[in-house]
Amino acid sequence: FHQHDGLQTDVNIKSTDARVYLHFSSFHPRHTFPSVVYSQCTRYHRIISCPIKLLRRFAELKLCFTRSGYPAKMIDGIMEDVLSRKRSLTSPVPPQEDKTPFPVMWVQTFDAATPQLKKLVKDDNRSLQSSPAWKGTDKIIGIVNRRPQNLGDLILQRKRSALNGGSISGTFPCTKINEKGKRKIGRPCASCNLMSSMQVIHSSSSGVKYPIPSADCKSRNIIYVATYQLCSKQYTGQSSNQLRT
Repeated sequence: FHQHDGLQTDVNIKSTDARVYLHFSSFHPRHTFPSVVYSQCTRYHRIISCPIKLLRRFAELKLCFTRSGYPAKMIDGIMEDVLSRKRSLTSPVPPQEDKTPFPVMWVQTFDAATPQLKKLVKDDNRSLQSSPAWKGTDKIIGIVNRRPQNLGDLILQRKRSALNGGSISGTFPCTKINEKGKRKIGRPCASCNLMSSMQVIHSSSSGVKYPIPSADCKSRNIIYVATYQLCSKQYTGQSSNQLRT
């Protein structure tokens, strides 16, 4: 709290913070790197209230990005753009137009549009604009980018699958029965006879009920329970391998 200027805010940087950002030589889409710089500069601009301290923090931030291989010219341009904007905690949302940007959209996956694709779309637009149906249309075919699945999407997808276990819960043999119900499909497995079709496990020590997701002898990363038939005691273990033998 300043005596004359009132309450002032600053970015808190821990002493253990290495301040290492995504390296510029990384194999990410090229638009990712300006976005990293822009997001950090915007964060500083919104939090830091003193203009002099903001410039000092920007100089420190520029040094960190330079160490990660970012071009100084790109960093300076982004910082100037951020400083020219209003210091606001909420970014204004422009009104959305209820129409597609182009009559035909070319969906590009995994990366931004390549020069070869841009040339192809440009030639196709020129050919279509010469036809009577599309005469007077500025751009007929436009390129849009679809984000591929990242690591977080794959982890969440596996997690949902493990928690939900599909529509049928319980454990089942890995050797399936054909439609006639007479012959097993696949190589016999010694663990199939140990599988239980129960949908809930009752703990012999605590009495707690645990639901069983859908799994078979081929499932990995499992928690298994073995119940002794003589004393009804249970042994619980875990394994990243398959039970199939």
